[in-house]
Amino acid sequence: MKQFFLSFLLITSLTGCYHAASLSMTPPDGPEIYQKAWTDGCKTGIASNTNDFYKLFTKIQQDPALMKEEIYRRVWQDAYNYCWFHTSGDLSQPI
Repeated sequence: MKQFFLSFLLITSLTGCYHAASLSMTPPDGPEIYQKAWTDGCKTGIASNTNDFYKLFTKIQQDPALMKEEIYRRVWQDAYNYCWFHTSGDLSQPI
């Protein structure tokens, strides 16, 4: 019975991580500013939608000088939304 319980606990905890674990942090192909905006926006989206434990290891990333560039600003916002939504319900739950 103990082995069954431990197996059940392991399986349920791993399936709960699937959604966040399937998130690719690799930016799509494009110019350097596009890739930086994607990385910064995605990391910020994850950081803003996590529980307190994960917030110890994440931070908001945004280059104020590049926010004046339209491509950076738009890609940053798209990546933020994508990664925020992708982690919604996974990393935002209390541990």
